[in-house]
Amino acid sequence: MSEQPITLPISTAKELIDFARAINKLHNEQQRDLVATLAGDIDLTGVEWTPIGNEDIPFYGTFDGAGHTISGLHIDKNEGGCCGLFGVCAGTIENLTVTGSITCVAADVHSAVGGIAGLVVGGHISNCAVDIVIDSNHLSLGMYAGGVVGKITEGTIRGCRSSAKFENVLGNFIYLGGVVGAAMDARVAHCVFDGSIQVLGGPGYYIDAGGVVGNVQGHSTVVRCLNAGLVDA
Repeated sequence: MSEQPITLPISTAKELIDFARAINKLHNEQQRDLVATLAGDIDLTGVEWTPIGNEDIPFYGTFDGAGHTISGLHIDKNEGGCCGLFGVCAGTIENLTVTGSITCVAADVHSAVGGIAGLVVGGHISNCAVDIVIDSNHLSLGMYAGGVVGKITEGTIRGCRSSAKFENVLGNFIYLGGVVGAAMDARVAHCVFDGSIQVLGGPGYYIDAGGVVGNVQGHSTVVRCLNAGLVDA
């Protein structure tokens, strides 16, 4: 490991796409000293996004949005796996706003979906905001879905705001939250949800839905959070 952080400014959509492709090929140890920082707002309109990090190669570095916005994020979720701007994060994501949409185009029962990250494992999300539409399209969206993060295990989410709108949600089994779908041995603090969750019910469905967190397990804590949104399940 290097003694000094490796800093990487990102200014354009192409640079962000190239960054995602590079991360998804890097060995974990090559990421730990990496600090990527946005140098301006980025528009991803027209880009079919491939999430940064996955179950095999999580993102381990630091991504600092520096107060900027990534707009136009669009994902057509057509297979299993974790999705969002980041797929799987074991590092830090901070000071970032994301707008756009995630649409389920094929049923899936085991993945995690979130505007910032699908799955966070031992990572940290702070001072982030999302304003996205997550459309289940009358299909099974996955097991975990949240406006900011689908599922977090042994990590923290702090100071985040979710204006996510969940539409046409249908699933045999799902943990669904305005900020976090499910928190397991994790801490969620000072977060706000002011979007909407509308679940299509019916016999045989099991859904844990909450304005801030859908499901809380283990030694998790949810403190000083606010639900100002609509939850209709």
